[in-house]
Amino acid sequence: MGSGTGNAIVKYSWKKLKKHACYFIYYKKKFEKLKEQFDLLKAITDDTQQKVEISKRNNEIISDEVNLWLKKVIELEEKFNNIKNNFDRIVENEKYCIPSLIFRYKVGREATRKKDKTLKLLDQSKFQSFSHTLDPSAVNHPSNIDFVSFGATKEAMQKVIDALNDDKVNLIGIYGMGGVGKTTLMEEISRKMKETETFDMVIDVVVSQNPNIAQIQRDIADVLGMRESSNKMLATRLKQVKKVLIMLDDVWARLELVKEVGIPYQEHKGCKVILTSRKAETCNVMEADVSVEVATLSKEDSWQLF
Repeated sequence: MGSGTGNAIVKYSWKKLKKHACYFIYYKKKFEKLKEQFDLLKAITDDTQQKVEISKRNNEIISDEVNLWLKKVIELEEKFNNIKNNFDRIVENEKYCIPSLIFRYKVGREATRKKDKTLKLLDQSKFQSFSHTLDPSAVNHPSNIDFVSFGATKEAMQKVIDALNDDKVNLIGIYGMGGVGKTTLMEEISRKMKETETFDMVIDVVVSQNPNIAQIQRDIADVLGMRESSNKMLATRLKQVKKVLIMLDDVWARLELVKEVGIPYQEHKGCKVILTSRKAETCNVMEADVSVEVATLSKEDSWQLF
């Protein structure tokens, strides 16, 4: 083996060794750089999710590009949290002079790798197409009032109204397969409650599959006329409303309504919550006092709709 080849191998080996040593030595700096970029990514993600909810309310279809990007951010967030947990473990160990050599290396290496992915997602956040509207002529939907006149939907609505009138019920779950009309039913209940002034205030919030607690809080705060939207401030303000109905549409998993969001339905008897979900299990994990199914249309109702 010639001296030139030997020198090349030494240089390559030294370069690799130096790279891995940097993971260990500069782990803190690498983590801080990752966190800085990831915080920016999360801020853009929050804005994007807010735009998604607005688009959905306007009956727009979110582009596959946006949905895929949000999915990648969620996957990256899980990995970032793992890195952060290891970093926090190093900080805790070093308080007691406990060596954290392996964790230092892992944090430095993973922070370097995930920073590149974060930068890539930041670059991809400039979407070519965000959403598009459906051609109104392509779909012929019945009005809300026509829809709730159908047997199964009318029965579900009556069960919900009965539950709202029951002082022992504070959390109501509405469930049924996608497209069965849960949101339409919620809109009609909201309209009816506002029209009859059964509640002093009715607040409508879209949750979605990837819930943003801060956005849910802001949506509630906006209706209440609040600038700040912390869970304690929301709870305090909601307790001041004698009778308030909060309607949470499209819930996919358990939400800590009291501790995280600040909805005091358990201690404020004048506060009632209605949520919709595709699965009965979600109503169960949310510990709904009453769960109401919105069934598919009967054959007779289907022909009437047709």
